Amino acid sequence: MIVIGSAVLWLGIFSYAGLELTSSTRFCQSCHIMEYAYLSWSEAKHSEHVESCADCHIPGDFGEKVIYKAKSGTNDFYKNLVGFSGMIEIKDESKAIVFENCRGCHAEYLKSGDHEGGKNPKECIKCHRNTAHIKETIKKH
Repeated sequence: MIVIGSAVLWLGIFSYAGLELTSSTRFCQSCHIMEYAYLSWSEAKHSEHVESCADCHIPGDFGEKVIYKAKSGTNDFYKNLVGFSGMIEIKDESKAIVFENCRGCHAEYLKSGDHEGGKNPKECIKCHRNTAHIKETIKKH
């Protein structure tokens, strides 16, 4: 019983460590399919304040994080493996996650009258498109 308990404990520690490692910007930029995303982020204002890709692109809830990373990580790994070239397009599920993470970080600011509580993600993008990723950087490369 002690052996099984120890094995479960170590598996949990390594799984958590792996989850954290694969959530780092350094890990994300190591894949060629993320090159444009990294370059456009590194030149944008958010690169000064946001520590990792996961801060914006991964759900904050641990259970949701594990499920989402399994799905999107498998997709990204496959694209990297088969030599996908080009720019990865953000999917609707990912857009919803990014929007929720924006609202989480900027909750106090969104209470101001100018932003109507941050209810519509398309409204945010109208003014803040180049805050997290500079689109022109992507076009240059």
